[in-house]
Amino acid sequence: MTPSQQATDPAPSASAAVVAWIMVLSLAGLVALLIVWDLLRRSGAGIAWPTLLDRTGLTMAAATAGGVAAFGYGLHLRRTQRLIENTPTSPVRSLPMGFVEVAGIAEADRELLRSPFSDQACVYYEYRVQELRGGGRSRRWVTLAAEQSSEPFYLRDAGGRVLIVPMGATARLSHEHVLTNVWPDALPDHIRRALQHLNMPTASWLGPRRIRCRERVIASGAPLYVLGTAQENPAGPLHAADTSRVYIGAAPGDRPFLIADQTERALLARLRRLARLCIYGGPLLTAGALAWWVVRG
Repeated sequence: MTPSQQATDPAPSASAAVVAWIMVLSLAGLVALLIVWDLLRRSGAGIAWPTLLDRTGLTMAAATAGGVAAFGYGLHLRRTQRLIENTPTSPVRSLPMGFVEVAGIAEADRELLRSPFSDQACVYYEYRVQELRGGGRSRRWVTLAAEQSSEPFYLRDAGGRVLIVPMGATARLSHEHVLTNVWPDALPDHIRRALQHLNMPTASWLGPRRIRCRERVIASGAPLYVLGTAQENPAGPLHAADTSRVYIGAAPGDRPFLIADQTERALLARLRRLARLCIYGGPLLTAGALAWWVVRG
């Protein structure tokens, strides 16, 4: 967060978290009342309780667990949002050592990388290869491989540039390129070759494999936001006019390391939307699933 934003933006408030917890506790109380009511109704009428062992019961159990997980993820997003809001943006020219926030544009260290599936020129890429398995309602995408590029690149602002070592970073990137052969069209030849290079053929003795490749990149010149730890670069010169003796990367412990291809303002807006969706939608999903399971006959 820039100094001007610190002066004008309202201080972070816990009101949203309080409202979320009130909502969760209220829904939990409602579900408890429904369970007690249904227990009395079934006991008086001699009606058996539904079992979790049938397909509908398993679906409801999965929805219940998904709602709880969504709520927990929403709290994690809210903590990340607060951390970004409370961390001042440091200019590269006077970058302190330790936990920092920097913002600028992405710049290649040497030559641009080529992403393996979409073949885009970039300074960073990450991909996930998945296969569709199972049948009917049990179909699901299973991750076969996931990787992020480890080559360093630079963040440049008005005063200079600093090296970013992306290993171990959590990347929040705004665009995703998805290629799949789930539909009648086949994967392009260069995708097939990339998969073969990863020892993942698109067909087996059982027939064609349903493959999906998901890829995200940071292009050179794209907006870049980094929240991480500035530390001495052992490969850099001892005396330099710029910050080549320093790099930003992961640090031991639980300090976050976040990279985004958007401005801080856009990143915060995205985190707020996702956090609200998970914090409020998760309990609603859990409560709805439990209530439906309790009262279904």
